[in-house]
Amino acid sequence: MKIADWCVLGNGNRPVAAAPAARLTIGFNLSQTTVPIDMLVCNLASKGLTKKIQVVGPLNALNWQNCFQVHAESMERQLGCWPSLGLVVVSSGVSAGLDLRVCNMNLLPTLSRPADLPPRQVVPSHFHNWLGERRLILKLLPYLDWPEFTLPLPAMPHAGDTYEVCPVKQLHQLPELPKPLASDMIAHLTTVDCYDWCSALAHTTAEELSRLDHLFMLDRKQPNTANWWLFDQHHSAYMDLIRFQLAQAQQLLYV
Repeated sequence: MKIADWCVLGNGNRPVAAAPAARLTIGFNLSQTTVPIDMLVCNLASKGLTKKIQVVGPLNALNWQNCFQVHAESMERQLGCWPSLGLVVVSSGVSAGLDLRVCNMNLLPTLSRPADLPPRQVVPSHFHNWLGERRLILKLLPYLDWPEFTLPLPAMPHAGDTYEVCPVKQLHQLPELPKPLASDMIAHLTTVDCYDWCSALAHTTAEELSRLDHLFMLDRKQPNTANWWLFDQHHSAYMDLIRFQLAQAQQLLYV
């Protein structure tokens, strides 16, 4: 088997006993893995909203640190928020023409709030635009060995429901609706399968897609948010299901 240039090891929930063979194994932030890490990539704490990436590891760590920083700032403009380190490292490696294997991450951490989390405590992963990140990776997927990224798809349904109102337009309405109506709408949208979402996304503009992305995330620059469902255990689980179906739809549409 060919040895990859990099093994990019995410911080997913699945324990990893051994990393695939690679010349360099890369981990992130406070990695809990017992697998030996050659390069550690971290978000460096800084005052204000300025973001910096720090790389600890090989002799050329500073070169990669500068490369990652440039890629991150470019993708921040595309995504409307700071990108995840996983996206930054993978896209940088592909741009450099390296052979990558990626494991223990799929760029879709759950939106569901843990039951024991205080009501106003933020889930850190909610600050990322995961649907937008996955769209960027879908363009790079032919150059990657990343089995966990591809989501399972349900069987193609027989003639199903036809929706009088586009589900994307219904999603866009959520922040403006009173909570009881928004709650009913969220419950309804969980019944839309990925094939119907795919049909709706095919007619969605880039601006509409960006608005949709931001319904599933928080903005670090804003102290308040209209996305109240991300602070509600029940509704965050519903929105997690909707986002998963949207991610499946993107996979159908862009692969």
